[in-house]
Amino acid sequence: MELSEQLEVQQKLIAFLMAHPKNWDPRATATDPVEVIETHGATVLLGPTVALKIKKAVHFDHMNYSTLSQRKYFCDKEVAINQNSARGLYHGVIALYGSNEEFSLTPGQEIVEYAVKMQRFPKGSRLDERVQTGDFPMEIQDKLSDALASYHLKAEIIDDPAKIPTFATVIEQNFHQLDHFCPELLSQDAVNVFRENLANDADRLSPLFQKRQQDGWIRAGHGDLHLQNICVLNDQPLLFDAIEYQDDFVISDILYDVAFLIMDLWYRDQKMPANRIFNRYLGKIGWTTSVTPLEGLQALPFFMSMRAGIRTHVAGNRYRQATKPDQKAVLSEQTRSLFDAACAYRRSGRPSLIAIGGYSGSGKSTLAERLAPEVGAAVPGAIRLRSDVLRRQLIDWDDYSPMPQWAYTPQMSEKTYSLMARNARAILQAGHSVIVDAVLDRPTDQQQFKELAASLNIPFNGLWLSVNKDNMTDRINKRTRDASDATVDILDKQLAAQHEIPNSWSIIDGNGSIEETIVLAKEALQ
Repeated sequence: MELSEQLEVQQKLIAFLMAHPKNWDPRATATDPVEVIETHGATVLLGPTVALKIKKAVHFDHMNYSTLSQRKYFCDKEVAINQNSARGLYHGVIALYGSNEEFSLTPGQEIVEYAVKMQRFPKGSRLDERVQTGDFPMEIQDKLSDALASYHLKAEIIDDPAKIPTFATVIEQNFHQLDHFCPELLSQDAVNVFRENLANDADRLSPLFQKRQQDGWIRAGHGDLHLQNICVLNDQPLLFDAIEYQDDFVISDILYDVAFLIMDLWYRDQKMPANRIFNRYLGKIGWTTSVTPLEGLQALPFFMSMRAGIRTHVAGNRYRQATKPDQKAVLSEQTRSLFDAACAYRRSGRPSLIAIGGYSGSGKSTLAERLAPEVGAAVPGAIRLRSDVLRRQLIDWDDYSPMPQWAYTPQMSEKTYSLMARNARAILQAGHSVIVDAVLDRPTDQQQFKELAASLNIPFNGLWLSVNKDNMTDRINKRTRDASDATVDILDKQLAAQHEIPNSWSIIDGNGSIEETIVLAKEALQ
């Protein structure tokens, strides 16, 4: 059957399903409206509790749904690969029966189509919607980081070079089509420079990509990991709609996979969540204890630029397909701003090392987290190295419960600070700024990081948070869900030691609000 004939049958089938929602959603009534979402490869019908996804009879270079058997194969594959991260969302694949304009979900007639049956999640559950309304708390951000790391750690390692697409191919496939939007939306000269820069970056990073493959970081990932493909159900983020139709779109460095999410957050001006999620991800994936994989951060600006470029391509195509003037105006601006972002992401400044020291309860970690998105040499800002978190990772402890006393022996403290320094060196060499967050009251620790910066010929800034004992005591007593085990007794011991703070460090009054402390810290850094 020709594609046009198959599409005609699908249109009749969809009309039937829309008119009889009770047949496929038990909570539906005859009067319930069925919402429809159209993509270039699927039609999604939304009932009160069920969603049906029907793959369109289309054949593109990257997507072949041209036969019923192909659509059945890709429906099964979609359910299988998404079960890993969104098991409760995918119910399975159902067959649809009938002929002409009479259709049924009951076996008996010829199978005319297949559909992926999913649970419909409530409006506002998608992460792009939650971000827009400001409903994206830190707890959900942390759970998302953990889900991403778990997803990538379980993903299939691809070690056959023949199966791994080159970035030169990706650039060729995606970015020559940007010419279609010139000069109406984009400058042809700017597009040419963008392509040339990406090609040069891919060539320069080629040895790194080969090493990342040898180290097992090329895997079958999600492939389309932006905010619209993450929902939050029962306070748990679920990654869904992973690409099933083209292996070349999912097989890549896992850092390229996660870069899609970080790019999308940054583009939407969600800089704090982007930085927090990425920092936690690096720890949960294990890179801050093995250190060597951190060299992959060299490629992050390139990956971010690639992802924004692909979204530019998508927005440009949607602009061309749009018919309403208001839609075209929005998509025109989106295409231009995404392209500007794609050009900007690959550029990075000179990295720097910032050390934030202070006694327990002085507010070091809060200041470090707030500063990180704003002081980095590249998106998504500085990488934060917190001694309390690294100590937990070294002994394979959970995030918040008290650590055993042996975790605080001089030997373990030496291991923690040594790991922090090795991490800092690797990250700085990869072109990203670092914020070290630790007590740093001992001269040997202070000198260690100053000398590290000097050895790499990068700027160093030491900030010491000066806070009175009453305020630090109050903050310690109010802590919940914190990596630090510090007690007031520990604070007393720190104060009794009274180590000298180097003259080269800036003393920051941390007794006020975090906003006031940030202003003082920025003034010192400038």
